[in-house]
Amino acid sequence: MRAFDRAIPVSHPSHAPDGRPTTLLALIQAIGDVTPDDREVVATVVKMLRDGEVRLCGILRDTPLDEIR
Repeated sequence: MRAFDRAIPVSHPSHAPDGRPTTLLALIQAIGDVTPDDREVVATVVKMLRDGEVRLCGILRDTPLDEIR
């Protein structure tokens, strides 16, 4: 099975209207546990943030998504 064929379990935004709060580090670590591909980790983090599945807490909580690269 290829890494991108696996699903990463997350709450659906309809169950958590404001997204599940997490730190960027915790999010990266959780996704990194599922895949060793750094490009897939970055793509998944960006998608989850843009879709509102998660929201950042901690020092990056008020940072616009466009500034996180």
